[in-house]
Amino acid sequence: NFKDRCGPPQYSIEQFSTDESVGEKSILLAEHESVAVYTGTVLTPMYVSFLALILVLWAISLLEEFVTIVRWWRILGSFVCNDPPDRRPFVVVTDDEIQVRYVPQPYCLIVVAFLLSPRTIIFIATAGLGTQFL
Repeated sequence: NFKDRCGPPQYSIEQFSTDESVGEKSILLAEHESVAVYTGTVLTPMYVSFLALILVLWAISLLEEFVTIVRWWRILGSFVCNDPPDRRPFVVVTDDEIQVRYVPQPYCLIVVAFLLSPRTIIFIATAGLGTQFL
């Protein structure tokens, strides 16, 4: 029952410029008691500041994943995934380092198709839906 949940309505007439499509100058507004309760608590500056803080923390938590995904795309889009003109080795191992010179294109395509693309899609969906939820 709408009236029991929201309380009795308070009616008022709001004047505005003439609506050319219907030729009306006023509208009847019905405001219920429960609206005032939520307006007074939910829209206070303290609550809005709290929501802003939560959104900033959410963005910070997503930042590390975003940087990782961007690095992966940059690495796989660079020279690493291009087959070299000569037949040099894939990896060079010295005493103090391991250097990956290139990765064959089939392996790059597998990484993009099965790891990086799903990870990117999940990140975008999580960022978008999570921000809307918060």
